[in-house]
Amino acid sequence: NVWEWCQDWWGGTPPDEGARDPSGPEYASRRSMRGGGWYSTAEFCRSATRTNSGYPNTQYSNTGFRLAATIATE
Repeated sequence: NVWEWCQDWWGGTPPDEGARDPSGPEYASRRSMRGGGWYSTAEFCRSATRTNSGYPNTQYSNTGFRLAATIATE
Protein backbone atom coordinates (compact mmCIF):
# COMPACT_ATOMS: atom_id res chain seq x y z
CA ASN A 1 0.00 0.00 0.00
CA VAL A 2 1.02 3.58 -0.62
CA TRP A 3 -0.29 7.01 0.29
CA GLU A 4 -2.65 8.24 -2.44
CA TRP A 5 -2.41 11.68 -3.97
CA CYS A 6 -5.56 13.76 -3.65
CA GLN A 7 -6.58 16.53 -6.02
CA ASP A 8 -7.04 18.83 -3.01
CA TRP A 9 -4.38 21.26 -1.88
CA TRP A 10 -3.04 20.77 1.66
CA GLY A 11 -4.64 23.11 4.18
CA GLY A 12 -2.18 22.43 7.01
CA THR A 13 -4.70 20.78 9.32
CA PRO A 14 -6.71 17.62 8.72
CA PRO A 15 -10.45 18.18 8.12
CA ASP A 16 -12.96 17.52 10.85
CA GLU A 17 -13.79 13.84 11.25
CA GLY A 18 -17.35 14.60 10.16
CA ALA A 19 -16.27 16.52 7.04
CA ARG A 20 -17.49 14.97 3.83
CA ASP A 21 -15.24 15.29 0.79
CA PRO A 22 -13.20 18.25 2.07
CA SER A 23 -11.62 20.34 -0.68
CA GLY A 24 -8.90 22.26 1.16
CA PRO A 25 -7.75 25.76 0.20
CA GLU A 26 -7.98 27.11 -3.35
CA TYR A 27 -4.19 26.90 -3.78
CA ALA A 28 -1.14 25.86 -1.74
CA SER A 29 2.36 24.50 -2.40
CA ARG A 30 1.56 20.92 -1.33
CA ARG A 31 -1.18 18.41 -2.20
CA SER A 32 -3.05 16.27 0.29
CA MET A 33 -2.36 12.54 0.52
CA ARG A 34 -4.54 9.91 2.13
CA GLY A 35 -4.60 6.31 3.22
CA GLY A 36 -1.21 5.48 4.69
CA GLY A 37 1.81 3.82 3.11
CA TRP A 38 3.63 0.52 3.49
CA TYR A 39 5.57 1.78 6.51
CA SER A 40 2.62 3.51 8.25
CA THR A 41 1.05 2.38 11.50
CA ALA A 42 -2.50 0.98 11.46
CA GLU A 43 -4.10 4.29 12.50
CA PHE A 44 -3.05 5.88 9.18
CA CYS A 45 -4.09 3.00 6.90
CA ARG A 46 -7.63 4.18 6.19
CA SER A 47 -8.78 5.82 2.95
CA ALA A 48 -10.40 8.59 5.02
CA THR A 49 -7.09 9.54 6.68
CA ARG A 50 -5.68 12.79 5.25
CA THR A 51 -2.83 13.61 7.58
CA ASN A 52 -0.01 13.75 5.06
CA SER A 53 0.99 16.02 2.19
CA GLY A 54 3.67 16.32 -0.46
CA TYR A 55 5.01 18.56 -3.19
CA PRO A 56 3.47 17.62 -6.56
CA ASN A 57 6.80 17.80 -8.40
CA THR A 58 8.59 15.43 -5.99
CA GLN A 59 8.78 11.63 -6.25
CA TYR A 60 8.11 9.61 -3.08
CA SER A 61 8.69 5.85 -2.76
CA ASN A 62 5.57 5.41 -0.63
CA THR A 63 3.09 7.50 -2.68
CA GLY A 64 0.95 6.59 -5.67
CA PHE A 65 -2.41 7.39 -7.21
CA ARG A 66 -5.68 5.66 -8.01
CA LEU A 67 -7.26 5.86 -11.43
CA ALA A 68 -10.98 6.52 -11.42
CA ALA A 69 -13.48 7.16 -14.18
CA THR A 70 -17.17 7.88 -14.47
CA ILE A 71 -18.90 5.38 -16.72
CA ALA A 72 -21.71 6.72 -18.89
CA THR A 73 -24.93 4.78 -18.41
CA GLU A 74 -26.72 6.01 -21.52
